[in-house]
Amino acid sequence: MRLSWPNLTWRKAAWPKRTYHARAGGYTYTIDHDGRSWTLRAWVDGKPVPLGYPTGQTVAQLQAIADGYAAAHTN
Repeated sequence: MRLSWPNLTWRKAAWPKRTYHARAGGYTYTIDHDGRSWTLRAWVDGKPVPLGYPTGQTVAQLQAIADGYAAAHTN
């Protein structure tokens, strides 16, 4: 799994263990695991971003989605 992408740097959360966070500009991205699948969520200035809460088989797939969104929406 990559932690460094062109637009985001991901950090593993201390708790829960299956959670990753990244920030770019005013945006915060979280990827977490609910026991069945990984889910991507995003916020800007504390408000949810309507990404449709994509789920994926791998963290890398969701990191790529978030990185593309960050490229399009942050300076």
